[in-house]
Amino acid sequence: MNSKNKVFLIWIIVFIALFLAASAIQHDFVTNAVWSMVVILGIIMGRDLIKDAYLTIASKNWPVTKSMIKSSRANYSSGGSESSPHYTAKFEIDYLIQNQLYRYEFKNPNPRRFSTEIEAKDYISKVKRGQLFSSIHYNPNKPAQSYLEPSLKVHHFLGVLIAMGMIAVPVLTLFGVIHWR
Repeated sequence: MNSKNKVFLIWIIVFIALFLAASAIQHDFVTNAVWSMVVILGIIMGRDLIKDAYLTIASKNWPVTKSMIKSSRANYSSGGSESSPHYTAKFEIDYLIQNQLYRYEFKNPNPRRFSTEIEAKDYISKVKRGQLFSSIHYNPNKPAQSYLEPSLKVHHFLGVLIAMGMIAVPVLTLFGVIHWR
């Protein structure tokens, strides 16, 4: 587990503990601590999304190299209570810069879904033939930082809106503009 995941896990544990304490105790100090954590998480989430949105736009002007598909597969998901069964295409993609091999890290939290395995495998074959994702835009100062499709994504817009809500609602609650009881 990398350090970012450890920090996130610690935040979640502390948040859940404070939330449970606020629910049980109903003390203003604990409730305000929970609201404050939501604000901090909203700020962190918003900052990360804005940074990623900026980098994905900036990556249009970065150097380009060819992608190398190391492996691919169609993954089946039975869906959950809110989604139907579907397939997603999974890839391990490498790219070479100055004789150094790098692994592309997928950043899309909403991978494309397919109704059938045939559709997913067709998509995979298009990627393998170079019709999709044939080039990787990499940061010349940090070659491990790269993007397949330099453009703003839906998750940038939705995430920033959610982050703004995570900041605004608790702040308005802490200042007494919104009342929950």
